[in-house]
Amino acid sequence: MTEDLSTEEILELARNGELPHGFDRWEVADETGTTAAHLTAEMGLLPRGFDRWELADVNGRTVAHAAADRGVLPKSFSLWELADRRGRTVADAAWERGSLLAERGELPIVPDHCYFIRGERTTLAHLYARAGRLPAAFDRWDLRDDEGVTVAHVFAAYWRLPKEFPAWSLTDSHGRTVAHRAAETWNLPKDFDLWDLADRDGETVAHTAARRGLLPPGFDRWELADGKGCTVAHAAAYSRCIPEDFSRWSLADANGVTVAHVAAANGILPEDFSLWDLADNDGVTVAHLVTIP
Repeated sequence: MTEDLSTEEILELARNGELPHGFDRWEVADETGTTAAHLTAEMGLLPRGFDRWELADVNGRTVAHAAADRGVLPKSFSLWELADRRGRTVADAAWERGSLLAERGELPIVPDHCYFIRGERTTLAHLYARAGRLPAAFDRWDLRDDEGVTVAHVFAAYWRLPKEFPAWSLTDSHGRTVAHRAAETWNLPKDFDLWDLADRDGETVAHTAARRGLLPPGFDRWELADGKGCTVAHAAAYSRCIPEDFSRWSLADANGVTVAHVAAANGILPEDFSLWDLADNDGVTVAHLVTIP
């Protein structure tokens, strides 16, 4: 039907969206390498079952890029890592365009791949984690962006993970676990219990939670200490987050400074406090701190 048409005639038909049903000369191209398939994709008129996605112009822009830019990639599309000569992938194009992917909550990744979005300096998985749109079966929590932040850290920063989440101990480039990130953003589950997970400096999740008043009623791991000997109780006292029923006032750091010393300095000792003679390594007692003008 189109065998006798010239290149110019075929491309003109493509530009006008007038290619006949059953057309299969998709590789016909002009001097820039733009094919009939590119032009048809840009019109949003590629037929169902089209599979010539890798046809590329002189700049390496594929038909898949053209379809992604238009927002008409099919749901079954999988060649997200096709890249043009500038390194722009189809995944980049799809994210930049928005397509229907974000609206439909469809994640264009498969378990064994990481599609990097150059403009965002991260992966599609990270972007969908931030939006809360990761699929239920997603399991690549350890994917990292170019700053070493995992998908799990991003998700924990915006959404509450369940207690049974399998990757609480994943660390970012600073040695902070996913649990630390969840504590920093008030996203720990109510029944969380891995309080002794520590970062590279020895600070536990309990320390982070204590500074934000997030430790649950009945918490009893006050003695957990970081690399400098600062206990969870000290962290809570420094942040003025000591619970009313707290009684571990004599817990001391490496310098002998007790929780009571910190509480006294912050004016949060209870009215019935009585351990005034507790002293640090320099002999400074709790009583000294409350009597210093």
